[in-house]
Formats: sequence, C-alpha cells, structure tokens
Amino acid sequence: MLQTLAPFMALIPVVIASIVVLLLIVIRRMLRGSPRLRSLSLIYLAATVLLGAALLLDGEGLLPRGWPRDLLVTTLMVAWGYIAFDLIEDLLIERALMHRGVSVPRLARDIMRGLALIALIVIAVNQIFGVQLNSLLISSTVVSAVIGLALQDLLKNVVAGIALQIERPFASGDWLFFDNQTAKVLEMSWRATRMVTVDNTHIIVPNANLAQAQIANYTLISPIQALHVQIALGPDHPPNQVKEVLATAARAAEGVLSDPPPGIRLIAYGEYSVTYDIKFWMRDFDRYVETRDAVMTSAWYYLHRAGFSLPTPSRDLFMHPADPHHRADNEAREHERATAALSAVELFSLLSSEELASLAEHARRQTFARGEILVRQGDMDDTLYVVRRGRVRVEAADEQGGAAVVVNELTTGDFFGELALLTGLPRRATVVAVEDTEALLVRRDAIGPLIERNPALAEGLSSVLERRATQRQSVLAATASAATTTEMSQPNLLGRIRSLFGLVG
Repeated sequence: MLQTLAPFMALIPVVIASIVVLLLIVIRRMLRGSPRLRSLSLIYLAATVLLGAALLLDGEGLLPRGWPRDLLVTTLMVAWGYIAFDLIEDLLIERALMHRGVSVPRLARDIMRGLALIALIVIAVNQIFGVQLNSLLISSTVVSAVIGLALQDLLKNVVAGIALQIERPFASGDWLFFDNQTAKVLEMSWRATRMVTVDNTHIIVPNANLAQAQIANYTLISPIQALHVQIALGPDHPPNQVKEVLATAARAAEGVLSDPPPGIRLIAYGEYSVTYDIKFWMRDFDRYVETRDAVMTSAWYYLHRAGFSLPTPSRDLFMHPADPHHRADNEAREHERATAALSAVELFSLLSSEELASLAEHARRQTFARGEILVRQGDMDDTLYVVRRGRVRVEAADEQGGAAVVVNELTTGDFFGELALLTGLPRRATVVAVEDTEALLVRRDAIGPLIERNPALAEGLSSVLERRATQRQSVLAATASAATTTEMSQPNLLGRIRSLFGLVG
C-alpha cells in the first residue's frame, strides 16, 4: 500500500507549497483591503518566518531533506520577501511619500517590485538549491538575448516608458497636444499610455511613439491656460470699437477668467474682411471646448447688438429698384408690434396712442443669449426692458456682497428697469437670460420729451412706480437690497422724477 502511494508522497511538499502561497496571496489581499487589519501584516510575517525556521531546523523530523523540502522552503522565502517588500512599499510610499504630496509613478513601482521578485528568486535558488550565480548569470544572459530579440518592440516601449517616467514631461491629468490631436493623460503602463480626447474617445499610445513625438503640454507649468479664437468682420468697422466690443463679449462668456483679462489683436487684412484674434484665459482645460463655444456665442450677440456685420464677399449683382411699399409695410408692421408691446406695459398705460406711437419709434429691439447678463445689480443705467420673447431670471444680493437669491422670473410681456428709467436709481437686481431672449429697449431720452410736454404725467408715473415697489417689497424683504418704504413712497418717487427730468414744482 505504501509502495503504491510512494509516487504521490513526493507531491505532498508541492501541494503544501501551493497551499502556502495561495494563503499568502489571499491573506495579503485581505490585509491590504482593510485598514484595520494592516497592522496584522507584521504578525503574519513573523508567523511565517517562524514556520520557515522550523522547517530549516527540523532536520529529518517534519520533512525529509531533498528537493521537495528545498522547493517548499524556496517558495516560502520568496513569499516572505514579497510580503516584506509590499509592507515596505506601503509604509514608505503610500503612507510617507504620498501623504507629503510626493507622487511615485505606477511604472516605477512595478519595475521596483519586479526587480525585487527576481532578486528574491535568484537568492533563494542559490542558497537553498546551491546553484552558483555564475551559471545563473550565463543562462539568464542567453535567455535574455533570445527573449530580447523576440520582444524587441515591447522592450522598446518599456524602455521608453522608463525614460518618460524619469524625465516626466507629463503626468496623469495633463492635457497634451501631439500628432494633431488634444488628449488628457489617464495612466502610463509598461507598454503604452492611456489617454482620452475631448470627444471622450479613449486612445492607447505606445510609449516609444510618445518618446519620439513633439508634445505640447498645456497644464504642466500652470493650471491657467490661454486660448485663441479668430473672428473675421467687415472692413468698414473701426478697429478700436470692434476690440472694445469683443473684449466685453469675452469677459461675459462663462468660464473666462477676468484676471488676466482677455486681449484682442487685429492680425490680418483680407480681401473682404479684417480678422481679429481673441486671447482669453481659463482655469479648467477639461471644458475648453465649451468655453471656446461660449466666447464665440457671446461675440455674435455683442457684435450683432453693436451693429457690426460679418464679411460679405464681393459679387456681381444686378440691382432692381426695391418696392417702396414692401419696405414701408415691413416697417409699419414692426412699429405696430412695438406699439402693442409697449401698450401692454402698466407703466405706459397713462400714455395716449400718439405718445405710445412716438415712444415705439425710438424703442430698439435686441437679442440676448442664454446665460447672458442683461443688467447688473448696482450699475447706473437709463433703460427699461420689455420682454418680447424668452425668459429671464431676477437675482438680488445684499449690500454686504452675499450670495445672490433668485427673486423672480419674467417672461413674454413682463418688463423691468422702470426705476432706473424714471428716477436714476442704481439697478436693484441682476437680470440673467434663462434662454435666448428678445427684448424691446426704451431709453430715458425717448420718454423725456413726453414728460416735458406733459408734466402732469410725472405724478401718474410715480403712482405706478409706488404700486410696483409695494408688490416687490415682500419678495425682496429677505435681502438687504430691498428699498425702505420711505424711499419708495409716491412723494419721494415724484420728487426724483421731477428732479431727473428738470421739472419745476
């Protein structure tokens, strides 16, 4: 019976060694996965050392000497050494260096772990099996030459990865421009570097290609980056005026920093156009596509309101006299729509039809982009806005500069800015376009002649202002921007109107 089982008895050390190694791996993962159990790693390591010492000192008792015993002891030595290196890495790198802000690349850690494992195996084979290092070096040199020839492309990428880790031209999270594409670095492995483009497309670039490529790193030196946008306009517009409008548009775009301020440069004269360069700064490069879009969108609205047109190529045109009746009809319809919009405004309910028609002739129609600020709290202005299409949000903050609170939303037919128009008081709230909004603008110089011709109109307008202020008082009561009852009283408002428009009595 024993003779039948003799071949299998020789496998017992191998099975024991396999079980020990498996237990080592399982316990190591358990200890690393639980911060509470990490302190037990030293105890576990000490226990395995005692077990190994018992095997070494046991002689012929527990396990006979021979290759099964040597294999088991070698396996235990390699496992102990690997766990010891793992503990050193945990204490030195993860706890000491990383807590101090020192980043150790994953590739460097993998290389150190691999070299340590090879050294452990060589030392264990030499000490336990008695194999001389010279024979190991000779055999390993031959094997390395064969493997190197077979895996030269892979090794080239590994060596390039090591060089990149030493030189550190980029790190995880950096945005790079190379090979006519922009991508963010996710992770560098032994063979390649994983990146993600602005379109959320993951790409894997061999390290050798990156080591030879010309790379522009947008985020290496500073988290603040400058971007450029070119816009071509018609050649008839004064450059200084265009620069002022474009600078204001860039500052109003979401994501653009106010410091450093945007810069506008005229860079080229074309056959039918003049090209301007908008240089703006941003902090979050992950959103550079959205920020660039915001700048371009804001520029269109500001240029459109300023009356600046895009370039028009020269064409051979055959002109025919325009039908004056058609143009007059369009102007008449637009005037009727403006008059109807103003007549629905409570403030102008005291005006006669002739006065409304006169006011509509001087009203201007303007379009605002979603997210654009129409008026800002604290600014001095003289314009009333009538919403013809879209929706705006009214925000108010206290005088100490606290967070703005949304107090109202206005839509088609609503209006705001009557206090600034008639009393000269600063804006008491910020108004932001929730969606693309079209508004009818009435300035003070348009209503001034009507009040001068009819001074009694001032008293009626002050009554309307007082009523609207009373309605708004409860909404704004939570903020310090709410006006006092005395300030918004009818006599006080009437006095401001008379003083602003130069009325006597």
